Amino acid sequence: MIRYFFIVNPIAANGRTKRVWTRLNNILKNCAIDYQFAFTKQAGDAILLARHALQCGYNRIIAVGGDGTLNEVVNAFFEHDVNIFRNAALGVLNSGTGGDFCRTIALHRNPVKALPGLLNASPHYVDVGSISYVDFQGKTKTRYFINIADAGIGAATAHRVNKTSKFLGGFLSFLQAAVYTIFTYNPKHIKVTVDEKTLTSGNPSIVVVANGRYFAGGMHVAPEARLDDAQLDIIYVNNRSRIQLLHCLAMVYRGKHINHPCVLTHKGHNITLESTDKVLLEAEGEVLGFLPAKFSIIPKALQVIY
Repeated sequence: MIRYFFIVNPIAANGRTKRVWTRLNNILKNCAIDYQFAFTKQAGDAILLARHALQCGYNRIIAVGGDGTLNEVVNAFFEHDVNIFRNAALGVLNSGTGGDFCRTIALHRNPVKALPGLLNASPHYVDVGSISYVDFQGKTKTRYFINIADAGIGAATAHRVNKTSKFLGGFLSFLQAAVYTIFTYNPKHIKVTVDEKTLTSGNPSIVVVANGRYFAGGMHVAPEARLDDAQLDIIYVNNRSRIQLLHCLAMVYRGKHINHPCVLTHKGHNITLESTDKVLLEAEGEVLGFLPAKFSIIPKALQVIY
């Protein structure tokens, strides 16, 4: 028996999600399904709500909000790099600023239009990334991600966006913040190790570790990434002049930056980013803390409905 639990972040998308949920809930009332829902009130609530729903036997956990809400729900499934609820599946109805994971799985970004397909779709096993990092209190923590993590300009941009109301929407909010960050960010030294071999070491503008393909409100940063290939994609952008970085930024939206001379790409299973500087780290639009960070891929670890 399929039992749905919807976890709703009412303040996502500058408060628009609460209004969207009213419409979704009215539709669900007329569907012959077993469902319940709960609102998040603060950061971390989606993890607790999803874990409780899973323990109560709900086997379809749907994140209604942005990529940050989705990330928390993903983390509810895992302990010590193991999915302890493998018979359950994750779904997403995008109602946030970025909606980047939905782009990767080609899910309609309008949650009302996406709902019928979600209720009729089948689960697919996808890979999940694991990150060991240093949080803002200096403690080593583990976080799981389904889409993309990065250090450098991307994390600094996410930090800036998260301090705004995001009233411009995903594309413009991230674009405006990215342009500002390009002109103010001072690249830090980062050493990149992939599967125990040094890939490169220098002062990059950004290092992306990707399971999905899109981030930052629609940037096609990892066009060759696949959700089920048991690998993580690394995109390393060397520091260049600000004008060159702006040109590269324009290419990223079309996924055409991969062959740019300042871009290095690679694939691997275990990745380490190290720095003697304080370098911000983000995953799924949420700033987690600082490097050093160790990434690993957990193959076909989670069922996702799409």
